[in-house]
Amino acid sequence: TFHRPTVKNRKKKTQELLMLALAILDVIASIFLIKLVASFFIAKLVQKSCSRNFLRETLANDTTCYTSTQNQRKYIFNKSSTIKPQPLQNFNNATPGVSIEFEIPSLFLHEILLSPTEPVNPRPPQTATIPSNPVSSVAPHELIETAANYNLSIDVPGFARGDLSIIVVDDLRQLKIVGKNSTRKPIDMVVIIPRLANMEKIEASVADGVLNVVIPKRDRDGRVVDILSGHQEQARANSFSRSVPENNSANDGFQFIV
Repeated sequence: TFHRPTVKNRKKKTQELLMLALAILDVIASIFLIKLVASFFIAKLVQKSCSRNFLRETLANDTTCYTSTQNQRKYIFNKSSTIKPQPLQNFNNATPGVSIEFEIPSLFLHEILLSPTEPVNPRPPQTATIPSNPVSSVAPHELIETAANYNLSIDVPGFARGDLSIIVVDDLRQLKIVGKNSTRKPIDMVVIIPRLANMEKIEASVADGVLNVVIPKRDRDGRVVDILSGHQEQARANSFSRSVPENNSANDGFQFIV
């Protein structure tokens, strides 16, 4: 007779299968963990072995190089070098050649061989203001801007008022300062003036070896322009032409003595 399995038997078999599967997974995980730990220890052992071999080879090479250097130094100090050039042959006469022997002191040769070679570096170019005349020098100067003026201070020790001159170049907005003295090096320098400076009202003075140049500023804005009629403009032009001499010519700049 055939007996059908009951529900309780089915649950029991299912639990047994699950327990078997869990046991198999546990064994596989244990094997993987053991393999991982073993590979880690093996890698550490191989690394230590390689490090020891490399250190042993390095020490052996260093010892060989040190021994070779010591032997070379002992040879240089203990034995002088003798240079024997080849005899000079005389092809015109059948006389035998003459050999010349001379010795180089061992200490001198040791200094030549063992002295470190120092690289020759070119000197960097010096950055300085270039004067207009290469023979002349540029005096220390400072240009300070205030609310109403530009103050230029130039150190001119040993120069009197008559030894200095300032040349104004309107087109280039430059001041050329020239100083000549029999006991001092001449001064020849050019200073560029800012755009808002009034080049027509420059004042200069010398005191305690310092040349002070005061340049007033022009009005930036807010200037009022007079609008004239045609008759007034013609009358002003006629009066201006009568006041200017005929032989007067326009110059690029003017010069005044401090």
